[in-house]
Amino acid sequence: MKENREISNFDLSSIDFGIDSSVKFAIIKGNEESKIVFQNGSKILVMRINIESKVSTAYIAGIKSIEKISNETTTLYLQLKKVCEKLAIEFGEFTYSLSSPNKNMKEWALSKGHEIFNWDETSYLGDEKENGDERVLICIKTFRNTRE
Repeated sequence: MKENREISNFDLSSIDFGIDSSVKFAIIKGNEESKIVFQNGSKILVMRINIESKVSTAYIAGIKSIEKISNETTTLYLQLKKVCEKLAIEFGEFTYSLSSPNKNMKEWALSKGHEIFNWDETSYLGDEKENGDERVLICIKTFRNTRE
């Protein structure tokens, strides 16, 4: 672990995350949080990163005008995992939190998502609604530096 890493001025672009060459990505530095935007086929994943709290969240969306390719979602989340692993090396640990009310995303998170992340915690927030809204699934994974 790099104990003396300056968090307040940390530049994400200083790390080689090992992103797959088939995935397009851009790093957007902000004051409170930075973002990495990944694109694979018709899916875009926006990873929000708060370096100060060592936590990230993400959301995924589809682009209807682009043809779908197989395993788009899984490929994007594999890239997110690589980023979290590298940030854990830099800061000792780094947490990713997934939350979704979407039925398909919840099924993915508990199957392929679990294979990728091996969640530390999973829980549900809220009750099933009469109008068909789903409870929110929350999955948490804390990555730890294993290269000490």
